[in-house]
Amino acid sequence: MKEEVFAVCRAWTLGKGDYVLFLTDKRVVAVQIGTLAGTLAHGLLGGLVGLGIRDLSQAKKFHQLKAEIEAKEVDFDELVRAGPKNMSIPYADTEAATIYKKIGNAPLVIKTKGTKVSFSLCGGDDYKAAKEVLERILKEKFKAKGFWSSLTKM
Repeated sequence: MKEEVFAVCRAWTLGKGDYVLFLTDKRVVAVQIGTLAGTLAHGLLGGLVGLGIRDLSQAKKFHQLKAEIEAKEVDFDELVRAGPKNMSIPYADTEAATIYKKIGNAPLVIKTKGTKVSFSLCGGDDYKAAKEVLERILKEKFKAKGFWSSLTKM
């Protein structure tokens, strides 16, 4: 039985690069679409011009993956195996997940048995989509915190 995709989000992590997150009915699948080295190299190419090239390249990869998923042409297990930094985070193994609404990005932290994975969602639409799906699936294991509450914890 194919997994149902509830949301597709753009995200990034320090040290690992840019990702597409697929929130399915069974898990979060994270697929790396760009590396930190690639980001730095494009930035060195000419500041804002280099970053613009990087963003166009990653936007193309993001939309290509999203179209393949919508056409149901992708096997998520195959996607996870396709890259060493791609990962699958089953909801059954998730102990807690927290999303923080901040100015400019929305950090998402998922704790599983023995590990903690963090992503920064790229925009408001990504925040809303991830929040809606994780609230519905994880129920009491999920928390959404606002900008001001996250500042008081620092």
